[in-house]
Parts: sequence; C-alpha cells; structure tokens
Amino acid sequence: MKNKQKGWLIPVTPHLNIQKIRISLQNVYAQRALKWAKIGDWDALADYIRDGGKITKEIAGFIADVLEGNIRRPANKAQTAEGFGKVFNLVRGVQALMKSEGVNQSAAIDEIAEREKISRRTIERALQRREIVRHAEQEIENEELLEKVLEAMRKKAPPPMGIERYRVSETALTATTAGPHFMS
Repeated sequence: MKNKQKGWLIPVTPHLNIQKIRISLQNVYAQRALKWAKIGDWDALADYIRDGGKITKEIAGFIADVLEGNIRRPANKAQTAEGFGKVFNLVRGVQALMKSEGVNQSAAIDEIAEREKISRRTIERALQRREIVRHAEQEIENEELLEKVLEAMRKKAPPPMGIERYRVSETALTATTAGPHFMS
C-alpha cells in the first residue's frame, strides 16, 4: 500500500486494521454521546469528556451553543442513555437467547425475566419499542461481522512478541577481533 502524500510504502498489517477499528470506535462513541446530549441527556456527553474522549468539532459546537444559551435542557424528562441501555439489554438478551438456543420468544422472555428479577410485562413493553428492537438486531449483526473480521485478522496476525520477526545473518551477530570501529 502506498502512502499518496510521500510515496512511501506502508506495510498492510493487522495492527493497522486494529488501529482503524479503534479510531472508528472512538468516532462512534463521540457520535453516541453527542446524540444523547441533543436528546437531553447531557450526562452522557459529560461522562464521555471526563473519560478522555476526543472533542470533535460537532461536540465543541454543541458545548459552545450550550454556553451561549442557544441550547437548553428540555423541560420534560428526557430519556437517558442509561435507561435506554437497560431496556436495550433486555431486548438484546431475548434476541440472543432466541438465536443461540433456538427457543421461542415466550420462553426467552421468561428466562430473562427470571434472571433479571423483573416482570415479564416489562420485557414485553421493551419489545414493543421498535427502535430498540431494530438497534438490538443491528448490534447482533455487527458483533457477528466483527467476530469474522477479527478471526480473519488472527489468522494473518504477526508472531507474538519474543519470536523472531526478521532474519539476521549469523555473521552480523558474531564479534569481530579488531574491536569496535567508529566512523569519524
């Protein structure tokens, strides 16, 4: 792979792919935090920034608008990322059980309700929220795709640390009798 700016050759390694995945995940976290802040859950954005998240132009613009008074917290109680996460995990748990163990939805709901010590009706209400169900289905598909990518990368991964990566001739490793020679 050629670097177009300087014409240097850059080896394509799994390490570079992992770096791209990390950068992509950082961007996803930033977008998610900003999305929740725009809905009204400013705590999600505050947590993201406190955890050392990168402040993008969009986040900086949102913060500037808040400081200038152009954006205010909603008067009604906005849904929080934490509350969404709880409901999302219930839906995802039901879907994962249905897919992995091949049980029907009713049996999956019963098992999750018993495990989480909540009522069956709570899970049924969560399953009625289409955006959460769609998001959970997409999350499961993304995890399956990521697992395939990581498995392919593992097969092409470089050797672990401590294992010889470059061949060095024996003569380069032998000591010379003349002693060290310094260029002047």
